Amino acid sequence: MSRRSDYFPVLGIQDFKDDHSLETPLLFNELYGERSIDDPHKHDFFIINIFEKAKGNHTIDFVDY
Repeated sequence: MSRRSDYFPVLGIQDFKDDHSLETPLLFNELYGERSIDDPHKHDFFIINIFEKAKGNHTIDFVDY
């Protein structure tokens, strides 16, 4: 039985693509400046993050990094 507090929306890779007509299963996304996503969510794909310089935190499975 699923409780409301256990529900997190699932974001697919298509939610991050500007051009939805691309057929490639890979996406390169370069970020500059501060970003803040405050709402918990899940992904249905794997993400590899590479940082050259950063500050702040990223919470994964309720653990802050």
